[in-house]
Amino acid sequence: MVFLMLAGVVVVTASSPKSSLPTPVVPVAEAPDAASAFAAARLQGTPVGVADQTAEAKKVLANPDGTLTAQLSPQPVRVRKGAGWVPVDTALTSVPGGTIRAKAAVADVAFSAGGEGPLVQFSREGKRLALRWPGTLPKPEIEGSTARYREVLPGVDLEMQAEAEGYNQRFVVKTPEAGRNPALASIKLGVETEGVQLTSDGSGLVQAVDGDGQKVFVAPAATMWDARGRESTSTPVEVKVDRSAMTLTPNAAMLADPGTRYPVVVDPDMRSPGQSMWAKVFRGHPDRPYVNGTGDGDAWAKVGKCTWAQCQDIDLARTFFQFDTAFLAGKEIKTVNFNTAVVHGPDCGANEHKLFIADRNLDWGGHLEQPAARPRGQYFLGSR
Repeated sequence: MVFLMLAGVVVVTASSPKSSLPTPVVPVAEAPDAASAFAAARLQGTPVGVADQTAEAKKVLANPDGTLTAQLSPQPVRVRKGAGWVPVDTALTSVPGGTIRAKAAVADVAFSAGGEGPLVQFSREGKRLALRWPGTLPKPEIEGSTARYREVLPGVDLEMQAEAEGYNQRFVVKTPEAGRNPALASIKLGVETEGVQLTSDGSGLVQAVDGDGQKVFVAPAATMWDARGRESTSTPVEVKVDRSAMTLTPNAAMLADPGTRYPVVVDPDMRSPGQSMWAKVFRGHPDRPYVNGTGDGDAWAKVGKCTWAQCQDIDLARTFFQFDTAFLAGKEIKTVNFNTAVVHGPDCGANEHKLFIADRNLDWGGHLEQPAARPRGQYFLGSR
């Protein structure tokens, strides 16, 4: 099986609007709009960014030949700060008001600085979800993007990790003695919501849905795993929600199994879904889409076969990528480049990888079929 790291680039033909922009004295990296960007690009002979077309997962460049290049990513890579944009930076920092936040993230997430307040608050467009620990939280240790609350139960740490579009929640059960604590049989977190209703389905997916039926916050099916890694020991965790609580039920058999290697980690995660996303699909687990790298122990895209003992029945793996292309309506597309970098393979040989256009959209709650050969209903673009 091959692991990939990738981004997409789309080139769109456009005529260059007229502009009165003066000849630049030094090279211009970005201009306010397409007209001034085209003028600067022609004068200096290099591409110029179009500021008013920049988004979290999109950057548009005006080229000297009168075309536009759109660089699209399957996840946010930048965040608006004031009048400009900065790279995503999930390193945590303390802020006024007694909370801890990522330095630059799309998600509006605040972690507790300790005490009686909410463990985490997640907000988006006036909607809010908050979870409370049933007790007083210790002051967390901050390490990069992780806030670590020591000993929330005997032998159990709680880690909250900031992500660009949400957060990861990790109960770290450090010893077999801690795993035998009756308090771990059911972990109940208080729930507060504004403008959304929290629901869960039979697969463990948790969704916070607004009055229009739109998914505002989503948690993929919760899992737990031991020190051998998520890929080889992942086990489902039961999650139930109501108006006032989210209850996690870790797998008691795994905690008590003499073969389990501690520490054991229990999630779930929470995200705010966007239009751009990606998902791994494994033929051995057809009912579980691993969206944006969640649920699989790493953030790599995967393609190919994985059939040996450590593969957890993955069998055949494929990865789907979705980009927000609404802005391309009515445009003439000249060329499309899909850029990948192979970061791991089972051997040093060169292998052919095929690219298709899928016949459906990705969704945090949807399931994608994993075919045996050519994806059904999909259009072959090429191979490399």
